[in-house]
Amino acid sequence: MTQASQASHMIETAEDAQMFAAAATTTIDDLRVVLAEETDHLKAARFKDAVALSDRKAGLADSYTHYMATIEASGARLRELAPETAERLVASHDRLAETAARNLPTVERARDTTLRIVKGVNALIEKNRVGPTVYDPNALEETKQPGRAAPISLDTAI
Repeated sequence: MTQASQASHMIETAEDAQMFAAAATTTIDDLRVVLAEETDHLKAARFKDAVALSDRKAGLADSYTHYMATIEASGARLRELAPETAERLVASHDRLAETAARNLPTVERARDTTLRIVKGVNALIEKNRVGPTVYDPNALEETKQPGRAAPISLDTAI
């Protein structure tokens, strides 16, 4: 059982609140670090390094989703049992939102740039593609037949 699923039970005591908030804050901070790293890699055009973070980012995002579901269900109880802890958790969440706000446009730019590059390469390939040589019925004059278009497969998810 993951830390997120263990912590996703209802918060009933101050100790539950402290443990939950500590685990949630760790996940939020780890996710924030991964998003910042991804942003840095993408800005430096280190796409392979950015993609290498995908599995870790997905796992942290999944845990974060579980924590947010618990907060939705038990947030009032968390604030009642440990108000300062709840405030720290909210502050951590706000820092994550700021990091995500910087990350998203960078990811979108990288995706758009990659798409433009692929489309440009495809256009060059199509422009320079030459088909087989075909002769007229008297076998005197050759003509070039245009090549057949072939689709390029593109994964737009980064």
